[in-house]
Amino acid sequence: MFYVDDDVYSEVFRTSRIRQAAAASIEAIFILLGNSDLRRCQDPISFDKMVEMIVSYLNKVLGHIINTRTLTVGVPDEFLNETIHIQSLSTTWGPHRREFSVQEAAELAGKLNHIAITAPWLKFLMSQVYESLACALKLNEVTAMRT
Repeated sequence: MFYVDDDVYSEVFRTSRIRQAAAASIEAIFILLGNSDLRRCQDPISFDKMVEMIVSYLNKVLGHIINTRTLTVGVPDEFLNETIHIQSLSTTWGPHRREFSVQEAAELAGKLNHIAITAPWLKFLMSQVYESLACALKLNEVTAMRT
């Protein structure tokens, strides 16, 4: 199942062409995915979301902030603060930590991976995070098998 409802449109001189671009993207989706059959599955486009869409230079798409004036893509401050809070909790992560749950590791790795989409330097560090988690899980498996 595909859900296609996040598009970014830009027009400087004639804003009326944004409607034309939106209509063309809807048509392209139905050309690619076929006609809608609501008896079998949900529409691939969320028309409610499209109607509520705010036409602005600053939009949130797939959890990222896209600024078409500065041509930047970033992560919302709330998401960054939440990730920093999770990472900085003294009881959760730090050099003193000797154990963690898979849920805690998955939550932190997932948040870091989401941020890494907009921070290329972090993308290159994520392989170390995944390798460290894999080693820890492997050690856990060996220890569990010995007991």
